[in-house]
Amino acid sequence: MSGYHAFELAYLATVYTNLMLTHKPMDLYFKPLPGGFEDSLLRVQPDILPPNSVRISEVWINGQPHSEFDADSLVIKLPSAQDRVNVRVRLVPTQVSFSATLLEITESTAKISLVGLLDTHAVQVFEEELTKLQGQSVKHLVLLLDGLQCVSGAGLRALAFATQKMDAGLEVHIQDASEQILASFQKSGFHRAVKILDQSEPMKVKL
Repeated sequence: MSGYHAFELAYLATVYTNLMLTHKPMDLYFKPLPGGFEDSLLRVQPDILPPNSVRISEVWINGQPHSEFDADSLVIKLPSAQDRVNVRVRLVPTQVSFSATLLEITESTAKISLVGLLDTHAVQVFEEELTKLQGQSVKHLVLLLDGLQCVSGAGLRALAFATQKMDAGLEVHIQDASEQILASFQKSGFHRAVKILDQSEPMKVKL
């Protein structure tokens, strides 16, 4: 019995530290029994968290993206299945918002800073900053990601699509990304479409 309580306390400490103190996203894993939940609704609200303090960013079922969930109510609609499915859900603090700021345009290079959580809700903010580059003859776009805490799969796909819509010949450079963000880029293949800058050296481009 003491072992159970020790595990429970360790779990709660990890949840509260990540989501409430350091404001970092957290993945939870479930393997529900078929028919084990009324109306096939899996509720993933951690115990005793303040109301509206976290939301669902992304869900995977058996490793595949799953879109049937209520982000604010923290409820996932499970698919009909004869066998148990593996559910992975990413929770993010509601305090983690997103901002995109066009810092400067120098000659043919523009710099945009991305801060917070980049998911599908944030892409419109990023696209609004990109519209400021229209008519500026920008050849190099530098994304400064030192403040980017997390990028969801859907956000990453939207980011790739948004940059592809820019003028032909535009080079996208990634600077100051964390290891976690770089790992997401490499896993998705997005790193092949951009240039990862050495953080120890300033960008050198041919104008």
